[in-house]
Amino acid sequence: MPPALLPRVCTECDRPVRRRGTRCERCHKRTWRTANRTHAQAAEKARSFSPEAETLRNARATIAMALKRGKLHRQPCAVCGRSGLPHHPDPTKAREIIWLCRTHRTIERERAAQAAAAEKTAAQKAVWEALRQQFTEAWPRLAPAEREAVLTIARREPLIASLPPQAPLAQQALIRAYGAWRDRR
Repeated sequence: MPPALLPRVCTECDRPVRRRGTRCERCHKRTWRTANRTHAQAAEKARSFSPEAETLRNARATIAMALKRGKLHRQPCAVCGRSGLPHHPDPTKAREIIWLCRTHRTIERERAAQAAAAEKTAAQKAVWEALRQQFTEAWPRLAPAEREAVLTIARREPLIASLPPQAPLAQQALIRAYGAWRDRR
């Protein structure tokens, strides 16, 4: 029999092959499920959001559904009167929205981002001050071996090794090293 007329068989199980391809129906489905299960898991992982982003998604979905059902109607921008878009100042309160045009919504988002950055900076400063205060109180009471352990951690920073111990950067490195040492204990 010429080679073109021989029945083709699956490369995995020697059953007859589907109309096209190199596998039978069963092997093709098994391979497809395995490959797509991996893709589905990766897609699900990529879809996972932080709690804040999830709250905002839910708020947007609530407004979109209210608009679709006619329970809520589009309104003009609260600032300039142009065509408005919904803006959530607080995403936890999904129904409380402000209608802003693109320009004013961008301005509002930038203002909120700056306020959040300032709040984060203030929190970081408070944490630093607390650590500095703990260091100032604890350093005189540390045993010589403990002091040497903190100094060893501080000397790992390349710039610090060349500075005198009284330099502000050296003091900051020493405080950071104390925090790392304290957290390890």
